[in-house]
Amino acid sequence: MKLKSFRILNYKSIKDSGVCFLSKDDNILTLAGQNESGKSSVLQALADFDTGELHPSCSRKYDSDNSITYPSMECAFDTNGSEDLDVNQIIKDLEVSEDIAPFFNNLKEFTLTRIFTSPTESVIKVDNQTHSDFISLIKKVNEKINKNNPKPEINAGATEKEDEGINENLLDENINQEDIGDQLFAFVPKIILFDDWKDLLPDKILITSLQAKDTSINGYEPVKNIETILGASLTKLATLDDGVRESCQGKYNRTITTDFNERWRQKIFDDSKVEILIQYNQGGQDGGGPYLNFFIVTKEGELLTPQQRSQGLKWFLSFYLRLKAESKINDQLIILFDEPGLFLHSKAQGDIKGLFEELAEKDQIIYSTHSPYLIDSQHLNRVRLVLNDKDLGTRVEKITTKISNNQQDALRPIIDAIGLDIADAFSPVSKRNVIVEGISDFYYFMAMKKILNCNLDFAFIPSIGASQSHLLMELCIGWSLDWLIVFDDDSQSKSAYRSIKKQFFDNDEAFAKEKIYRTEGIDGVENMFETADLNLVDSNAGFNISEKNSDHVSSVGGKVLFSRFFYEKVIKGEIKKSELSETCINNFSHMFNFIENKFTPSLPAIIVAEPVGTTVSK
Repeated sequence: MKLKSFRILNYKSIKDSGVCFLSKDDNILTLAGQNESGKSSVLQALADFDTGELHPSCSRKYDSDNSITYPSMECAFDTNGSEDLDVNQIIKDLEVSEDIAPFFNNLKEFTLTRIFTSPTESVIKVDNQTHSDFISLIKKVNEKINKNNPKPEINAGATEKEDEGINENLLDENINQEDIGDQLFAFVPKIILFDDWKDLLPDKILITSLQAKDTSINGYEPVKNIETILGASLTKLATLDDGVRESCQGKYNRTITTDFNERWRQKIFDDSKVEILIQYNQGGQDGGGPYLNFFIVTKEGELLTPQQRSQGLKWFLSFYLRLKAESKINDQLIILFDEPGLFLHSKAQGDIKGLFEELAEKDQIIYSTHSPYLIDSQHLNRVRLVLNDKDLGTRVEKITTKISNNQQDALRPIIDAIGLDIADAFSPVSKRNVIVEGISDFYYFMAMKKILNCNLDFAFIPSIGASQSHLLMELCIGWSLDWLIVFDDDSQSKSAYRSIKKQFFDNDEAFAKEKIYRTEGIDGVENMFETADLNLVDSNAGFNISEKNSDHVSSVGGKVLFSRFFYEKVIKGEIKKSELSETCINNFSHMFNFIENKFTPSLPAIIVAEPVGTTVSK
């Protein structure tokens, strides 16, 4: 069973989050946004949906009469019917016949809404449609029962109940949304929120704190996780003789250490073996009593406490303990992370991203971040923006949504992640290089190269604006690499063209035209397309002929993001040549003809096209 979507109402900064759909392609959802946008509130609300207890101070507001508006959360699930539900148990608990079993066997999706009435009290209701379909089936079964079992004849002087001719075999038609909601909730995946601070393994903990189940003590939760993994209570160490205690501790240490090293050693940035030690201490005269020490050993004889270890090692160890413990209790999890590895360096954050990929093979992962190192630019379909508006409160949106200028920073980590991806893959060793103005040009040209089946071996290199393109040109010249430049026809590109022509080509127009392709009359790469072409990326994008494509694209996620989505849809085969306009095909065909001819002058043009509606020059 999978979480399909969620919606949160009246929770802290959230009035109405809107419906947030999770990625259909995988089990990972990334919530990106500015600080104080409400990312933590979204995750905490989902955790409260699971526990049925509200996080402190989460109510949206006090009304004028001092009454509290309590939150509610809607979670929609996709299910495989009887594979995910114990149908026999459900019909038994609802006290209905096996005639109702097909309803749950074939149930493909449903929505549960938890409605809070106090910080610790709430109800869970199933959606109206599921409830209505269920009651309709009940009524059909009852009609069948009545047909097969006619009402008994009524004797003179019968009671009112007997006079109604009630068939005792009939099913209850008053089963409400809460009754069904309670049954289905028992089978949805467990939601856990991993807290970097609460879940860190402590240096020590008193035996009395464990016995008292004092959850307020620092490190209580990770120690209880160790107990769950071991299937034993660590407090019993206080009752054992020294020799038996030593043997028991050794067994515990081997169990925790072996499993951790088998699954997690490669995540800790080197190949050192990690040993996890639990050590009982009788305590001194300070009245504290017996306690447990915890050590993480990576060098023989060097016992260091968790707090003496790196942030990365502490994070991975603490998360391992939580996940291992939860996995022993639950087959499937929805794991929430609030700014995971916030204080880790970029390499460690990259390792966390790799860890999520591994976990997502079985469980669903939802995490918030504003770090580009934790945003996978190869899977932007996973990313949602968390925005905070003065009037609307916190809402969760697609990254192609229209946002105001003061919210543009929310896109920054996504743009940076794309830049890191390109930088990581870029190596200026191709014998032929086409220098383009920016990242959006890079993605559109890469996509159209595939669409037009241009197989010539050359690389596109994105500059950071037309004015900086000469730097990449000089790099290619210095390294004896062949190169071309593609410019559009805006003022910055015209200026850059004149500057290069003057400084490097001695104002020789003919020579400049041999190396630089210009799209006369097209002042932005988006304007090489017709509006219908770009609406293929997102049917809600709203491109129209009354507005330049290059002007409109900034309102639907920005140039870089939109170009990346275009590229991804082309790579996946979701946008095909047959769907693109003749104008688009011709504009790009002329550009690729120029590239083909200049890099292989002895060959005829591979792509033949005539300009349609737009003049382009070579």
